[in-house]
Amino acid sequence: MIAVRTQSPRDAWTRHAASAVFFVREIALWLLVYPLYLLTREGVTGAPTAALRHAREVVDAERTLGISVEHAIQQLATSSPLLRGAFDEYYELAFYPLLAGVLIWLGLCHRDVYGSTRRALIVALGIAAIGFLLFPTA
Repeated sequence: MIAVRTQSPRDAWTRHAASAVFFVREIALWLLVYPLYLLTREGVTGAPTAALRHAREVVDAERTLGISVEHAIQQLATSSPLLRGAFDEYYELAFYPLLAGVLIWLGLCHRDVYGSTRRALIVALGIAAIGFLLFPTA
């Protein structure tokens, strides 16, 4: 005999309700965390002199350690208006939607991985916010 398991309407409703609660909670969390990060980041733009001084210190430290490759990469990326425009558009139009899309996909299809990914992103945003507050750079 083959046992056939059917899902009751109540079980289906419970599963859908749990998913709805999950997504509402996650959206609320991101609507709180990301604006706080942006506020912190934008809050330090009032000190351009210190930010430029810090940026020079970082570049000097990279040169001293022999790891200063960013300038060469930036020269390549900005060598033509077409390349510069492409990278600007990617950053503005593709990075955040791509990040949001991956998070949504993980939340829908791989919820076991989503939690650790979300924690890693929130920790990274927190570290970046602290860095912007303590050592703003231009």
